[in-house]
Amino acid sequence: FEGTSLSVGRGTERPFEVFGHPDLKRKPGFEYRFKPVSSYGAKNPKLQNQECYGRDLRAYADTTRIKAFEIQWLIEAYKAMESPDFFITKNRWFDILAGTDELRKQIIAGKSEAEIRASWKNDLDAFKAMRKAYLIYK
Repeated sequence: FEGTSLSVGRGTERPFEVFGHPDLKRKPGFEYRFKPVSSYGAKNPKLQNQECYGRDLRAYADTTRIKAFEIQWLIEAYKAMESPDFFITKNRWFDILAGTDELRKQIIAGKSEAEIRASWKNDLDAFKAMRKAYLIYK
């Protein structure tokens, strides 16, 4: 969620374990509430002193459901925002973190998580073939 308009919980007791934004109020699936405040570790947190609505990701900590980054959370938040044009606020930073601009463009184009993951297949297959020579264990 870095590079987006959402808070990732800096300025709360749950940094990087929650995400949210005021625009997600009354949106299904985004009932968790938190308010980022200035603190020793977060002097000026994003959305400081604003009531944010989002998700508490600790709910997924004790399960085996998460095997990879949940792109669906990003897609759902993008679709639920009042102004999705302002969801990805720092294109360059978002693109650097994602590796290319492809993920941002796919989200904006309305691609599903399955479509996005499928677009990675050729590059992943090429990487797996290349790394095979370097694996010590089968």
